[in-house]
Amino acid sequence: MKFKKITTVLIDLDGTLGYFTKGDLTEYLAKLYATKLAQEFNKPLNYVLGIIFKAVSEVKRNPPINRTIAYAMLEIIADGLNTTVNALNSVTDKFYAIEFDELKQFYKPVDGAKDIINYFFSKRFKVAIATEPLVKRVGVVKRLAWIGLDSYPYCFIANAEECRAPKPHKTYFLDILEKCDSKPEESVMIGDKLENDIFPARELGMMTIYINKMAETEDVANISVNSLTELLKIIEIIIK
Repeated sequence: MKFKKITTVLIDLDGTLGYFTKGDLTEYLAKLYATKLAQEFNKPLNYVLGIIFKAVSEVKRNPPINRTIAYAMLEIIADGLNTTVNALNSVTDKFYAIEFDELKQFYKPVDGAKDIINYFFSKRFKVAIATEPLVKRVGVVKRLAWIGLDSYPYCFIANAEECRAPKPHKTYFLDILEKCDSKPEESVMIGDKLENDIFPARELGMMTIYINKMAETEDVANISVNSLTELLKIIEIIIK
């Protein structure tokens, strides 16, 4: 694969720029959200949790495309709770304003995260936060703020209110590139998950950089490094 001059960087958030110290972030967040909904709508916690996981599974299997991920998930959850989308959305916004902040104490920056973002902006790259878009924009921006990365002029921040498809669907990546006015051959995807980050980006013709924490030997990306700090040492050589 021959790449043009790289102008745009798509970089994953969870596991790449930041990490959660209390186990699986998705599961923890789902239980936190389910607790809020169970209280507000007087439903059993496990029942609500099942509905939330059903919504996540459905949008990952069948991306809504003609509407946003947020709306599609709200529809599924509202139906399961026998309430309206508007009522559920109101409770959800309160959740992001208050309960969501419980995650803050457990969310930490990966070594080199701020340095790598500073580097890309200093070299005038367009940068998009290519995180899994299963939460509202405020939930992504808060995580960026907790690790000191919220004040940069990103060309796009992936989130459930603006994305039509989650990872690893091609629509997810193509929509981000369109938002950033970029083409696959001019872009690089940096992430720590093969199935979600590296494989789909590579299939679209993007350059790929795999944060290979497990030191796997398989040749799966254009560049494989063990950490962001290692990437910083060679970044000027590989992206010009």
